[in-house]
Amino acid sequence: MDKNLVTIAPYVAEFSGTFMLVVCFAQWFVAQTDDAHSMVVFHYRPMAYTAYASLYMALIYTLEAVSGAHFNPAISLCTFLAGKNRFTNVLSYWAAQFSAGLVANWLCGIVNKVGNKAEFYDHNLVVSSLCEVVYCAMLCFVVLNVACSYENMGNSYYGMA
Repeated sequence: MDKNLVTIAPYVAEFSGTFMLVVCFAQWFVAQTDDAHSMVVFHYRPMAYTAYASLYMALIYTLEAVSGAHFNPAISLCTFLAGKNRFTNVLSYWAAQFSAGLVANWLCGIVNKVGNKAEFYDHNLVVSSLCEVVYCAMLCFVVLNVACSYENMGNSYYGMA
């Protein structure tokens, strides 16, 4: 196999996985804020979470061997802090993840012909940020204990965790 392809594969995997997750969530968010469909989406909201979790699990099983399946800058940072990743890899992963998020949101905006949907998102910024920090910490804790632990080497249940 070409050495350049092997070198770039983890970053392409991170971009692809992050892109798919952001598109999945952004499409759900656009549908949720659409007045014509808000009752339907609200009624089936648990299915949106199930779809997101199923996609995340499938991406982890598919791309873990290629890049570690971080798909989140917090995961990349915690693997570095745990000594499982080099800082140069973390910076490259961040570049792939942030660019994937921007491209995915841009694409969803074009596909759905929306302007600024932030006006519909009236949650408190402090509460939203606190929730994000707590859930990212939980996700990092799970990744470090399941996918990065020496005791779990060779097991493939990390996607379900």
